[in-house]
Amino acid sequence: MQVKTQTIQITQQQRIKALTTAFTYFARSIASTEKAKQYLQSRSLDSQKMTVGYDGHNFHKAKESTEELKKLYLATGLIYPDKLGRKDNYHSFFDGCIVFPTYNEKGEIVNLYGRCIDDTKESKHRYLPGKHQGIFPYYLKAETEKLIITECIIDAATLLQIPEIVSKYGLMACYGTNNFTSEHQ
Repeated sequence: MQVKTQTIQITQQQRIKALTTAFTYFARSIASTEKAKQYLQSRSLDSQKMTVGYDGHNFHKAKESTEELKKLYLATGLIYPDKLGRKDNYHSFFDGCIVFPTYNEKGEIVNLYGRCIDDTKESKHRYLPGKHQGIFPYYLKAETEKLIITECIIDAATLLQIPEIVSKYGLMACYGTNNFTSEHQ
């Protein structure tokens, strides 16, 4: 899915604020969305054991979405104007997706990954426009000796639920095939 972000420049802290606010909404939404819970169950993922959310189509219409936040959402690519150019009418980039955060070394959300749960949609894997940032599920500790690198975030999320793996190995997800970034090194 190609989406053009708005051209306003924002700082990394503004980006973190926008992504954290949006993800907080997504995380609250998953508990009340049967379709998302069923999808997670079909993938053997337990939303109670991981950090995951769901975009049910209108997070940008939530009461906490101020005009300032909407500008940040536009700049990050979280929302984009409708094709008809109607004022204050937006579409969500992660519409119908379960959403996972990626983190910087400080544990702040710096990017989001969405997996569309509607199999009729063309674009199943969605990353915000721009360069990939952050690590899922977390930055590794310096003393990590054994590491499992997965192709994608959902694979890492699946392994996070297995105590025998988490106790013996560090986990790190790539951004799909051939997307091992400098942060992964």
